Amino acid sequence: EENDKEYKESQEQRQYERDIREAKRDLEIAKATGDEEAIKAAKQKVAQEQAKIREYTKETGRARRYDREQIPGGKEYEGYKGYRQMRNSDIPVTGGGKATETAKKAAEKAAQATEAAKQYQSAFTPAKDLKKAEAFAERFTDKKRFGAVGISYKGVDVEVANIVNKTVSDFFDRYNVEKFGGVIAPAGNTKLGKLLQGATAGYNPITHSLLLNRTDLKNIKTATESILENKKAVADFLANPDKYDLSKMSNLGRKVFEASKVSGRGTVPENLQEAIWHEMGHALEKPLRSLSNYDELRARMGEYAERVSGYSTTAWGEYVAESFTSYQKGELVADPLLIDAFKALERIL
Repeated sequence: EENDKEYKESQEQRQYERDIREAKRDLEIAKATGDEEAIKAAKQKVAQEQAKIREYTKETGRARRYDREQIPGGKEYEGYKGYRQMRNSDIPVTGGGKATETAKKAAEKAAQATEAAKQYQSAFTPAKDLKKAEAFAERFTDKKRFGAVGISYKGVDVEVANIVNKTVSDFFDRYNVEKFGGVIAPAGNTKLGKLLQGATAGYNPITHSLLLNRTDLKNIKTATESILENKKAVADFLANPDKYDLSKMSNLGRKVFEASKVSGRGTVPENLQEAIWHEMGHALEKPLRSLSNYDELRARMGEYAERVSGYSTTAWGEYVAESFTSYQKGELVADPLLIDAFKALERIL
């Protein structure tokens, strides 16, 4: 009985430690976005989780392990710097996570996922105008969630909106992920719009929302040109490396170019659908943390990242997003364990 009690308390303490790390990761993400309200809320969350473990260790007499409450420094969040990294843009990646569930909870969640999937399973019909496209997007958004940004395709072409809707709805059909806080194409002079400078799309982990660059996505042609721009730059670098002075690039851009020598590409996406897949990959970071082999998946990043793309080497979040895109394309270059993890997160239908 004493051993059972010790084990139970150790697992409970591990949960508190994971919750603190989760809160700290969200704080780093909030700091990277520069959203003062999000930073304030995240700091409060960290304080709340720390208060819980203080009370728990006081009650049980267990020693507090501060080392287990720490997260890596700012380097883990370099991935915020741009989907198109050579321009030093600031595009968020996701954060958060839950501890591994018990078998009972996992079974309950699977049943809930099966039921929840029904609300998404309906034939996609291309919208004839933006108003109808926005109406369709309501099925995978929740205007009541924290920091919800709403739905607005203003400024983008209806064909673009249809591709976004089809890709995102397919994603929600397949994966048991919380509804988005919105899908919007902010004006370039707004706070959110500035985050998208130099990027076709972005995922905001604080509001769990999809952001679209209305300049790049005004039509399919500009969208494709935007996505292929960096791929062409990396291809030229690989063919003519002497033309480039990497010392004049940002640290992130230089890393992408150098790492691309292995995979032969800077980024995985080659069209709008794949660019949206990349952002959906960010939305899977939080669910991935619920898996029992999460730490092992992270440890294997160094072995597989360069095989996926140059950008995949810059941060864990980009590694997940690029690997997910590669997986969706039917490629066999991503870590098999990570691919299995993606499959494990699929709805049970």
